[in-house]
Amino acid sequence: MDVTRKMNEREPQEPYIRALRREIAELTKQLSDMERNHQRTIAELRANLFVSQVQTIDAIVEAIEAKDPYTSGHSRRVMELSLMIGAAMHLEQETIWRVHVGALLHDVGKIGVLDQSLRKTTRLDDLEYLQLKAHPLIGERIVRKIDQFADVAPIVRSHHERYDGNGYPDGLKGDQIPVESAIIFVADAYDAITSKRTYNKPRTRVEAVDEIQKHAGTQFHPDVAAALRAALEPNQLESIHIDETDFQDGFDIPEDIGI
Repeated sequence: MDVTRKMNEREPQEPYIRALRREIAELTKQLSDMERNHQRTIAELRANLFVSQVQTIDAIVEAIEAKDPYTSGHSRRVMELSLMIGAAMHLEQETIWRVHVGALLHDVGKIGVLDQSLRKTTRLDDLEYLQLKAHPLIGERIVRKIDQFADVAPIVRSHHERYDGNGYPDGLKGDQIPVESAIIFVADAYDAITSKRTYNKPRTRVEAVDEIQKHAGTQFHPDVAAALRAALEPNQLESIHIDETDFQDGFDIPEDIGI
């Protein structure tokens, strides 16, 4: 009798329980759909941010090259070689991205340098050279004001620092120099050596690699110099495309090899 009564008491509850389960299942599905939509929205926002970043970089690079037509293509060549060096060093993806952006923007500070100095076809005098040496500091200030590139600003600042501490603007030495800056410094030197200048004939790419290796441990970080050779060997030294006639500058007074 008691068992029958208890069974009869449960029977009215079962439709309610089934309805509750259906409601829970529907809520679970809705939450799952909301999560997928949320993830899709985040992915779209990240993609849009990436496109915005690339467009910002392109606009800045175009501004640099418009100010000094002799540097046309220089920033992109430095970027391409910097990425090759970074890959040879097996750097993490985030570091590679900073190398990418830093290389493209490394000369942005030249926007603040007088046109007459940038366009000069003879060597710079001492005052002009001092003014030019301010371009890493100017570049850092410009890049730091762009929120998404703020972490690249120190890289731009330090891209003329030498491994032996005799670079500028801060005289950083050895591993005090951000690895991204050390990579850009080597790629920048390679492009300078292999490019036509009014006071210097372009040298071959093999000669450029040998010259950089010669100054490894003094002017250049030895690991980066070795990575340059590794990135371009054994059969790639003559395969990388650089039009040596589209870059001519009278920017820097050569200290060791011309940058």
